[in-house]
Amino acid sequence: MTPGTSALGAVVAAILFGPAFAAMMTAWLALVRRRDRDATGDLDRDDEARMVHAARTGRLPDDRALDDPMLALIDRRRRQNRSALILNPPLFSGLILISITTIRSSGNDWWWAFAAYCLAMIAVSTHQAIRNIRRLDRLRVAIIARSGESRP
Repeated sequence: MTPGTSALGAVVAAILFGPAFAAMMTAWLALVRRRDRDATGDLDRDDEARMVHAARTGRLPDDRALDDPMLALIDRRRRQNRSALILNPPLFSGLILISITTIRSSGNDWWWAFAAYCLAMIAVSTHQAIRNIRRLDRLRVAIIARSGESRP
């Protein structure tokens, strides 16, 4: 809670926004999974899980039949991370500006914590996106080397 808000207001906000946030995150996760399925084709759940695990850890799946769908998933995840590299710094910078504007207009110093969080998120999200792209590139090279073919 921040100064100037009532306990009842905080409880009502938690009751209203908690389930709304859960619903939005569930919808977002369903969208991501559907787009992954669109990119990789119709695979069973075990194959999907192996591919997602391989993309997250950078370890090749044992089944060579997953190489082509895996390359499609890698391309999709690389695009996502490149978008994050482009969009996250301006997004969090804008939130920092809103935070500073709110501090100046309301005098509420709690917004400094939010500004610091956004500044940290710029660094963390940029570092993580670069790290993910490098891991996906290594995985792509390993799949191509394993198959013995050159792919575009």
